[in-house]
Amino acid sequence: METKNPLNDLTPEQDQLIRLLASRYLRQENRFYHVDQPNQPLSRRDVEQTFMYMVGRALPEITLTTETMKIVFRVGIELQHTSRELTIPVWSGQLRSYPGQNDRLIWNPSGTVSLNAWRQPEYRQRRVNRGRYGRFSNWVFGSSSFSFFLLGHCHSSGSRFSSQSG
Repeated sequence: METKNPLNDLTPEQDQLIRLLASRYLRQENRFYHVDQPNQPLSRRDVEQTFMYMVGRALPEITLTTETMKIVFRVGIELQHTSRELTIPVWSGQLRSYPGQNDRLIWNPSGTVSLNAWRQPEYRQRRVNRGRYGRFSNWVFGSSSFSFFLLGHCHSSGSRFSSQSG
């Protein structure tokens, strides 16, 4: 009798849920950890409960049936396979900062993951709209004289910031 591989028969919803599970939790020494709370160990039951709550809030359009969740937890937690995106990864225990990388999980050559503590600062996500400040910002930032001054090129000819005597 041939054993059926559940990875081949996943619905798009199941695939999406398993990938979400694998991206939000870590495992180490038969304990689980949420990527946002790596100091708080969780049991498998805790993972299942918190995950269902999270999905219910974040993806209310997905119906969480018993069969769907059984497959999600079987593939994401129980089965041993080589699909990194479809299994809760083994955590190396390392919490490191990888500036510029938005991924929370950093894969190590050993097959474990380190948790990326770096998060993009909020100010980098903000965009300044020059037009918001009117003609003043256009004069300041659009002025070649001021640009030269800011860049340390105060000696440009014709600049009112020139240090030439005269």
